Amino acid sequence: MITDCGMSFRYAGLHCVSVTGWAKGASYKPGDDITNEPANHSWNAVHVDGNWYLLDCHWATRHDDSSDVRTDFDDYYFLTDPVEMIYSHFPEDAAWQLLESPWTGSKHVQQLVMSFLLLSNLYWIASVSKLSF
Repeated sequence: MITDCGMSFRYAGLHCVSVTGWAKGASYKPGDDITNEPANHSWNAVHVDGNWYLLDCHWATRHDDSSDVRTDFDDYYFLTDPVEMIYSHFPEDAAWQLLESPWTGSKHVQQLVMSFLLLSNLYWIASVSKLSF
């Protein structure tokens, strides 16, 4: 289901939609096929300068109510690269994956959740390995 994000984006001159689907949140266990259950999350896609970008305001400011753990603002979930977002967020409508080759639900289930720190370190290792000494 896609819905308009509301007035704040229109005031800024941006088009935004709400994207529903499944997220591998804190209770997710590797191998759980969450796509066989009703969608459990929503996030946004925003159209800026002719391109669509993904953002998840909830995950950028989330905290654990059960343990009263608070986290600081995490801008990783604003304009997140779709190649990274797909590991944790799987939209009901494959078009909102924003990927050249969309994933199937079974491929999403098979993938481990990649954290921002892990992905950052993998990019760093890949860039260093291209250097010649």
